[in-house]
Amino acid sequence: MTATPLHEIDPNRTYLRGDGVLSEALDDERVLMHQTTLKVVMLNPVAAVLWDAMQWPMSLSDLVDLQREAHPDAAPENVLASTRETLLLLLENGLIQPTAAVVTAA
Repeated sequence: MTATPLHEIDPNRTYLRGDGVLSEALDDERVLMHQTTLKVVMLNPVAAVLWDAMQWPMSLSDLVDLQREAHPDAAPENVLASTRETLLLLLENGLIQPTAAVVTAA
C-alpha cells in the first residue's frame, strides 16, 4: 500500500512565500528558516530562483516555464519533476502557501 502524501502540488493553484520565513543568501544558495517551527531548508541555486520568483503568486507551470527558459537544454520531464519536488519541500515545511487564486486556461 502506498502512503498518501500530506501535501500535493495542485497545478491549478498558485503558490506564494509564507509568512514568518527568514531568507539568507549564501553565494548562489539560499537558507530559509520558518520563525515559528524553526525548520531550516537549504536551497540550491536552481531552487533559490524558484523561491525568489514566489514573492509573487506563481503556479507550477509558471515556475516550470521560468526554469525551462533558464535551462533550455534540460529535459522537460526533469524540469517538471525537480520543480514539483522543490515546491513540495517548501510546502511541507510551511515555507510557501497556496493562494486563493486558481489558474485558468487562457
